Amino acid sequence: QTVSIQSPGEEPLQGTPDEIADALRAFARAGIDEAQVWLAPNTLAGIEAFAPALANLGQE
Repeated sequence: QTVSIQSPGEEPLQGTPDEIADALRAFARAGIDEAQVWLAPNTLAGIEAFAPALANLGQE
């Protein structure tokens, strides 16, 4: 399953839940302590697709 995240002016970040979690960790290592995520599709299915990435983040 693929999840996408897009920064302003950049292509969306896409990948498996593990890849998305790793990318969010990279933001944290760069000193970013908050992230706003816009899911596409912005539906229950999008939220369910993103949930494993959040669960992965909680494993640290």
